[in-house]
Amino acid sequence: MDNTNSNAMRCVLRCDCFSGGPGMLEFAKERFDEGRWGHLIFLHDRGCHLDVHLAFRALGKVTGVEFWKLLEEVWTDTETVFLNFKKWYDLFTTATPQERSAFMIEKDKTEFAKLPDEFTVYRGYRPDSGNREDFSWTLDREKAQRFANRAWTSPAIDKPLPDPGNRGRVAERRVKKHEVFAFLPGMEETEVIMLPRR
Repeated sequence: MDNTNSNAMRCVLRCDCFSGGPGMLEFAKERFDEGRWGHLIFLHDRGCHLDVHLAFRALGKVTGVEFWKLLEEVWTDTETVFLNFKKWYDLFTTATPQERSAFMIEKDKTEFAKLPDEFTVYRGYRPDSGNREDFSWTLDREKAQRFANRAWTSPAIDKPLPDPGNRGRVAERRVKKHEVFAFLPGMEETEVIMLPRR
């Protein structure tokens, strides 16, 4: 491993949320030498995936279209977007049309093309959390209500639990296609990524 790769490897594995123990270090080094950046990202705890991916870009390991394709995988696996709101916002607002296109797979682009020029999206939110305006919306009102009725029991948890108080609400928004950053219909969420109105 050359010195540049050695420094980059230390940077990635120094992350305090690396989920691999001492026995995983050699495995991680092999993935690094092979350039298997996606595999390495997902060796970290979920809350660190974006930071590790951004570190790879800063080190010149994952750039251009490849960066955005892998970023979509990081996004899809993310449960706590709000913890990195500014980083996601900066990425989405500075993306070029080519980068935005790389964020969606061909199947998603085909499904997006079938949508009308204007349509309604829904977002489940918690009034006490101040998250009415955010990136993730859906075409399905019932799914939005299900997302609304979830709660994070602590900042350390990376997956929400059902909120027994059902305090969630659903926001509704009419949007035009050109306002949509990306459409991710997979995982039965019919997710529409919008830039928040702040």
